[in-house]
Amino acid sequence: MTFKRKSLAELQMEDEMLAKVPETESGKTSPSQKKQPGGTLDIKSEKIFPKSEFIKMSVTVEPDIFEAVEDLSRQRRRNKEPFTFSAIVRDALREYLSKQVV
Repeated sequence: MTFKRKSLAELQMEDEMLAKVPETESGKTSPSQKKQPGGTLDIKSEKIFPKSEFIKMSVTVEPDIFEAVEDLSRQRRRNKEPFTFSAIVRDALREYLSKQVV
């Protein structure tokens, strides 16, 4: 399966769509907010980079990992969450690296 590389205009449109998501979902908690045991919210101070500043990487994975990422992508698309393979891998790496720092 080959994937078409996104143009800069497509990346900018994606950035704009992602910027609008928190505004429209006022009732939901964003992924960067977590509930504290006392009921208060802890907002992570994550830097948000525009996609034009991202650094491209290429990875090779086993077929079973690829299928798992495809399944997760379909699930996220249904839930109207970021569903691209890149977004899924970024989230997984961010979580993995945060556990490694501790």
